[in-house]
Amino acid sequence: IVRLLLKRKDIDVDKDFKGRAPLKIAQLKNHTKIVALLQQHISVRKKSREQMKSAITIGDAYTVETILNSEMIGVNDVVVPIQFQRDRLLHFACRKGHVNVVKVLLKRKNIVVNQTNHYGETPLFVACMNGHVDVVEALLVRDEIKINQADKRGITPLSITCENGHVGVVEALLKRNEIRINQADNNEVTPLYVACQYGHVDVVR
Repeated sequence: IVRLLLKRKDIDVDKDFKGRAPLKIAQLKNHTKIVALLQQHISVRKKSREQMKSAITIGDAYTVETILNSEMIGVNDVVVPIQFQRDRLLHFACRKGHVNVVKVLLKRKNIVVNQTNHYGETPLFVACMNGHVDVVEALLVRDEIKINQADKRGITPLSITCENGHVGVVEALLKRNEIRINQADNNEVTPLYVACQYGHVDVVR
């Protein structure tokens, strides 16, 4: 039964819905064969995740697609499992700024473009924060993109872009009819205020 379950590409071997680790449970129950199966599966997945992380970092779109086709990693999986980040594949690709990799991920039919990481940041937010104009434009093509979706602090993609002074990204966002230019964060700070605060004259204009 365990072998059959492990063949499922959507199986989560890290924890169940109660937060319990299957490997830990198997060890406590002394199910040695199941422990061996889980350890092997976890090892392969870990290796695939590290290969995926490296491929995204250097912009190797071919390897990214190859790993996805192997189904050892799902397109919405976490690739940076650090507790206070938890970037998924699309987040990490947007952070690194390789538009060719981003486009490979966006072609997958089950990609969730508005997924959030630990901080409540969407891939669009991450791309805007880092000033990757071509990545932002690739994301904005998607009809389901939520351009005004804020992070846990209430900061929107436009606001974080204004904070960092990325003029090209600001221009790309302002072309969208649904953009809310006066949407304030949890401290009632607007994008315009932020741009003025940080002295980004070109953004204010």
